Amino acid sequence: MNKKEIETAFIKSIPIMCSYLFVGMAYGMMMQEVGFKWYYSLLASLTIYTGAFQFVLITFLSSSAYETVKECLGFTT
Repeated sequence: MNKKEIETAFIKSIPIMCSYLFVGMAYGMMMQEVGFKWYYSLLASLTIYTGAFQFVLITFLSSSAYETVKECLGFTT
């Protein structure tokens, strides 16, 4: 690929990049609203490949199901 092809591909990908930026911001704001620190959002974004599951994860972590799993795994405090 030459420089012109790369430049064209980059310009055409800008709308997709912007949409990911706004979805990522929404995810971070929702995690913060539930009470998690910023680095939990970053860790989830780096380790979870599916974006839709990140939003499901917010519901899971903020529900009583999370407490049940912690108890089953022995992570009670």
